[in-house]
Amino acid sequence: PVVAARESARQSCVDAGGRYEEFDTPVASVPDLDGDGERDWIVDGSLTYCDTASGNAPAAPIRVFLSGDGQLREAAALPADAYDIDLGSRPAKLLPRAAEDEAMLSGGPR
Repeated sequence: PVVAARESARQSCVDAGGRYEEFDTPVASVPDLDGDGERDWIVDGSLTYCDTASGNAPAAPIRVFLSGDGQLREAAALPADAYDIDLGSRPAKLLPRAAEDEAMLSGGPR
């Protein structure tokens, strides 16, 4: 499902008449997000760009895939410009950018 999600972002751009680019590989294995002890996966739309005749199309979402029972299941599709991953916590957490910005202003992560 992770490879299909990456291809879906590319195909959506092409279908809109755009030119799809990746700034970095948007697929990554990340530390456990759901507390089951297994690594999970994301497809990060903020690392992609779709150049269309009318300008840059909205960013593809961050798609979160959780592992378990030998399978991956898509758990969320979040606005790419609104979330970051806190890899320092266990399990790792998806943080809304507003909370991350607030934590930095108050002297560091909570």
